[in-house]
Amino acid sequence: MTQRTVEDHLREEYFFLSSEIKRVLHQLQTDVACLLLPATLALKHHERIHVEDRAKDCDSAINALRRREEARQFDEDTPRRCSTSSRVRAELQVVPMLTGLFWQIEHDAFYKPRDLLLRGAATKPIIRERTEHVYDAFEELENVLERELQRNADQASGAPHP
Repeated sequence: MTQRTVEDHLREEYFFLSSEIKRVLHQLQTDVACLLLPATLALKHHERIHVEDRAKDCDSAINALRRREEARQFDEDTPRRCSTSSRVRAELQVVPMLTGLFWQIEHDAFYKPRDLLLRGAATKPIIRERTEHVYDAFEELENVLERELQRNADQASGAPHP
């Protein structure tokens, strides 16, 4: 009989936890929507709140564990559990919409590329530098838009603007 590898055990655990992962994502999205309800109801016509959920697929989760274990080696002979004190962990990231949309594109292009030549591109210094430029440009654009919205609101109310 062939002995099962660590990855086999992790895939089994992921499969076992998959319905719980979906429930945790649904609960998190519902809680966030509830907490954001007052802000959502007060949005102006140009404002949007978008809540996106995403769970790591099995291979991505195993690769993340492998990266964390590199210092201690990913020991094929010693099965480990990939759970912590709670069975499923989730995180919440609140970012401007432009950043969130960029993350989706960046994730697909650099972390899950169809073209294998792009795999690992996100770790290259030039890509990191250009990515930082994108974030800086988003922040600058948001500041300009905020000032413009405030100026237009001041003009509509007759208030002086700087």
